Amino acid sequence: MVKKSNLTKTTLFILILFLIAITGYIVYADCTGKDTCIVESSKMSSCDAVSRSKYGEIFGIKLNHFGLLAFTGLFIIFLGTTVNHKYRRKIHHIYLYVSILGSIFATYFIYLQFFVLKTVCSSCLIIDTTMILVTIVSFADFFVRK
Repeated sequence: MVKKSNLTKTTLFILILFLIAITGYIVYADCTGKDTCIVESSKMSSCDAVSRSKYGEIFGIKLNHFGLLAFTGLFIIFLGTTVNHKYRRKIHHIYLYVSILGSIFATYFIYLQFFVLKTVCSSCLIIDTTMILVTIVSFADFFVRK
């Protein structure tokens, strides 16, 4: 039987790597001029319209590039929570704060797509939903470890 803490750690590991991989693909597709939409599901869906909107950059950096850096940083902090050392608990708190911040951004970006831009980027929606899921699983992991 798999321990609950090992299951949540493994789940988080996979989810964060998924975020890095999908964001990395989007950065690559954007840099090579390919379509960044992973799933073109409806007439309402338009990754290009979302990424080229005024909300497609933060501090002058394209959001997909910023996301790749942020998810890589989240992964590095997450790895710090898995190693047994005296600062692990503090690193775990930092990790939780960073994941909460990521979920706040993700929720805001979902809001922008549906209510401000009135168009949806399937790739962005997958990333944002996964980030919120990472935060939920992170809290479950935190309480399992206690």
